[in-house]
Formats: sequence, C-alpha cells, structure tokens
Amino acid sequence: MTGESKRLDCEYRARNASGEYVWVGCKGTAESNPDGSPGLFVGMISDLGGVSIFDPVSGLLSASEFQRYFHKELSLGRRGVLLLFGIDDFKRINDLYGFVFGDQLLCALGQQMQKLQGCTFYRMDGDKFACIVSGDDGKEAARIFERVRDIAHALPLADRAAFGVSISCGAAFYPVCGEKVEALRAKAEYALEQAKRNGHDSMADYSENLHRKSMDLFRLQEALYKAINNDFEGFSLHYQPLICESDGTVFGAEALLRFSAPNLPHVTPADFIPVLEDSGSINEVGAWIIRTALCQAAEWRKLLPDFTVSVNISYLQMRRPGFREMVLQELERSGVPADGLILELTESCRATAYDQLQADFQFFAEHRIKLALDDFGTGYASIAMLRELTPPWIKIDHTFVASIKDSSLDQAIIEYILQLCGQAGIQVCVEGIETSDIRRTVCKYHPELLQGYYFSKPMPAAEFETCYISRS
Repeated sequence: MTGESKRLDCEYRARNASGEYVWVGCKGTAESNPDGSPGLFVGMISDLGGVSIFDPVSGLLSASEFQRYFHKELSLGRRGVLLLFGIDDFKRINDLYGFVFGDQLLCALGQQMQKLQGCTFYRMDGDKFACIVSGDDGKEAARIFERVRDIAHALPLADRAAFGVSISCGAAFYPVCGEKVEALRAKAEYALEQAKRNGHDSMADYSENLHRKSMDLFRLQEALYKAINNDFEGFSLHYQPLICESDGTVFGAEALLRFSAPNLPHVTPADFIPVLEDSGSINEVGAWIIRTALCQAAEWRKLLPDFTVSVNISYLQMRRPGFREMVLQELERSGVPADGLILELTESCRATAYDQLQADFQFFAEHRIKLALDDFGTGYASIAMLRELTPPWIKIDHTFVASIKDSSLDQAIIEYILQLCGQAGIQVCVEGIETSDIRRTVCKYHPELLQGYYFSKPMPAAEFETCYISRS
C-alpha cells in the first residue's frame, strides 16, 4: 500500500459470514494510479481455517508449522536435537503485571529470536518456544541455548526493568529419544521441567533418570490434588516454638506445613510447596493453614492467654482477591484476637508493587494483625523495605547466624539490624539458633525472640502441647 513493492503476500484474521474469525492468506499484485495513489489490486484470498503459519503474538512460526516440519524431518531419518525453551516464572509475571504485559514479553522475545542467524524458532503453547537443531552435536545445542539466554537477559523492557527475564531449556536428541513428534515433544517437556527445577537459566537433557523424576512429580501432583479435594487429608501442621530472649518463656509458635501420602512417605516442604505454588493450590492450602493454626491457638490460649501463632504467606497469596476478608473471617471463627496472629510474608515483594504492599500492611495494622518480613537480609527482604513498609516484625534469616560465633562481620550485621529496628520500633526474631554458643552470641544484642533447633525442631501439635503448653 506504500508503493514500496507491487507484490503483496500476507496473512491476517477475518470474520466470515457465520461471525467466526478465521485465518486467511492474501496474495496478489497492486497497480498504482498515475498520481501514485493505490489503484487496482489483482489477487487471491484463501481460507487458512483456524490455523496460521505465524503466531500472532510473537511473530514466530506457529506450533502447527513446527508439527509439519518436524514430522518431515523425522520421516527422512535425520538426526538432531529438539530444544524446548520456557520463560522462568512466567505465571508469576502474568499474575503480577497482567496478561497484556505477558504478551508484550512474548512479542519482544520473539522479535529478538528472529534475529539469531542459523536458527528457526517456533512459538508453542504458553511461554514455550521450540528450535530444531540438525545433527546430534550437543555443543551446538548448548550454544543456541546460551544465545537465547543472553537475548532474554537483554530484552528491551525498560518500563519493567525492576526484574530480569530468564529462560530455561529442555533438550531431546533424536532418534535416540524417539522417532515420533509427540514422544519427542513430551520428553523435551520433561527435560524443561527438570531444568526449571534446577534453577533459572538452566538447560537439561532428557534421560531415563529424568523421566523417573518427572513421573515422581506427576505422582506428587496427583496426591496433592486428591488430598485437597478430600478435606486436606495428608496435610498437617508442625509447630516450632518462639522463645522470648529476656526470660526464656514461650511467646508462641510458627506453624509449618507438612504433607504425607501412603505412596509418598518422605516428601519435604521443598518438594511439595513449589508444586502447590505452580498450580495455584497454595491459595486453598494457605487458607486451610490459617484456619487450622488459629483453631489450635484458640485451644492453647486457654492455658497461655497471650500465646501467638505465626503463619507463612506469600506475596501472591496476599494479593489474591478476598485474602484480607478470609483472614478476618478465620479470626472471628476461631475467637483468637487479632494480635494473636502474625502473618510472615515470604518472598516479601517479589516485584515492585510497594504501593500494594503498603496498602496491605496498613489494612492489617488497622485491624491489629501483625505482619513480619520473613528471611530478612536475603532475597527480596532488605533494609530498603524497612523504609517503605516499617513492618511490626522482621525475622533475621538463619544464614546470618550459622557462623556468627566466628564471624565478626556477621556479628556486626546482626548488631546493626537490631539497633536500627530498635530505633524504628520494629521487633526482631532471630532464626537459626542451633547451639548454645550461637544463642549466647545472639543474646548479646537482645532480640525480642529466638527460634531454632537449640530449643526444638518443629513437632506435631500433641507433642508441642506436652513440651511447651502443659509444662508452662
């Protein structure tokens, strides 16, 4: 239409007579009028149905084109590597910034992928992209991953520059791993899942051992789903005491989630909590934790009237609509006063929404519910957040005290944090009190609370009651 070329060859969506949107291809030649304006166009429009050669979001070749080309590649008996890329934490990015920004991210990544010489990329479902590498040279596959990883790090997202984009990759070699499109795609998926579990910016090759791990994960996902739909059967809470530094009495306890199933006897929180978070089930389970912990605290407060229970919540849980109301309802149902509950905020503010976080802190403060920044000093919980939020409590991470007896730097950090919090009216709990030496060193700086294996490991409610409630 600009006159740069007489030839037109494009695809777009159009609505047919039934009101449905279909993809059409348009090819033809345009002739201009003597004054240069668009004149006659001669060509053909063909119905492509619901399938397009190109993905409309990223601009890359579509999943249907991947299917067609890869099937042809395998039918010729060629050797190669299927690479499947996935954006790390893409669900969290969509949750925090919205789907429009998620699409902008996919588009920006697709545009940069098209610039890589010697590689053809396909947009698959969700946040996934595929690349077919000819030849079974693992080094070439690794080089392509490194190039994609580098462009992900450098994406032009200046308006959201507060977080970095990372990408992981799963690889399936053919014909070693299979000779069918579906089987190789599934094995590349297994490898990608393992890469993401290994950490951001990781790459993993498919292997039978990896497949067994994937099957274990599927079994865990199935067991968690069944447990949630069977009144949370298999979930339980263990309690670890929070000890007053001044006199050694019990202030309260942190409620910690545990899970077991007949065919999964040794599942740790590090195994199942990421699965709950990825599936979104952490919201349902989180509500169950608060309800169960408050019910137990109500019983223990009959003997220890000031007993306080602490519960872990993630930032994404707190941002879920209805979370505030749920907490208030569970407090009212249990009869525990608002100041008998501490909400420990894990991941603090994973992104940049300080205004939202400030509003939540203000809401809970107005209702006399205390919030604590968990794992203070690591990850996202930092000194800067004290200025923004002024939380009632912080919990200093155990990594600061593990070597405090022999580290003057760690001692200086602890002393500085406690002095700062004391001046700001912020109370402090120090985690990781494992030995008497660590306790003596930490107590020199007088935090309000101590927590760690020196006092007790987390234990079931009945055992905790015998050791700390009845005895008190």
